Amino acid sequence: MANVGMNAAVILLFLPLVFSNVADAASLRINGGIPTVFDVLKFGAVPNGRDDCSEAFVQAWNAACHHPGGNAKLVVPPGNYKLLPAVFQGPCTSEQIVVEVQGIVTGSDQVSDYEESQWVLFENINGLLVTGGGTFDGSGRKTWKYNDCASNPDCQPLAAGLKFMNVTKGIVKQVTSLNPQGYHMALERCDDIEIDGMHLNAPKTSPNTDGIHISASNNVRVSESTIATGGNCISVDQGSTNVPVPKVTCGPKVLTAFTQM
Repeated sequence: MANVGMNAAVILLFLPLVFSNVADAASLRINGGIPTVFDVLKFGAVPNGRDDCSEAFVQAWNAACHHPGGNAKLVVPPGNYKLLPAVFQGPCTSEQIVVEVQGIVTGSDQVSDYEESQWVLFENINGLLVTGGGTFDGSGRKTWKYNDCASNPDCQPLAAGLKFMNVTKGIVKQVTSLNPQGYHMALERCDDIEIDGMHLNAPKTSPNTDGIHISASNNVRVSESTIATGGNCISVDQGSTNVPVPKVTCGPKVLTAFTQM
């Protein structure tokens, strides 16, 4: 099952399998070199967990994205940064861009603050690395009571935590996603993506906090990650191909089932 060609959604609950069709060298496709650093603190971010840092984050992203010198790195130092919904958009002038999250990025716990279907969106980027060992805390606990998708077929899903749209040659590794309103991560129309060493955590009672939802994307490898959610660990929607999932631990209870819808 190295290729997953979909006309129907496939839900992966726990797959201790090794697939080899996606090159392990994905991490090498973002070239080396000393990047120019763009620190969100220098753009006005205040790491107190209260003041909205959205403008500072977006300004830092724009400066890094359009840096003409080649490599660029956006750095979120240790601390707690409140972030309302934000879009980090390309295409970028930089040949490659790194987002290094060392601290905690905290979302709003108010549904009314989310006009779109996601909290943090990376869009139209070729060459992206998101890493740093930090945490994206979606503050979803107060919003889960508004999720009625179990009984309402016309429900409006709550916002996904991290969304990647039209991203090519991307790596997301060694980052924690905690308590999103909806999905932890969503990939749409992406290609050549490696997700590695991730920790996605939400209580088993949290509704529809799926780990990773992959839609219309190709060559996506999820590996060496722990996913404990209130929904599916990984779901692969129609139009997606070549989605290997080696060494992924799914919870909150360890399940050893494979379900195809």
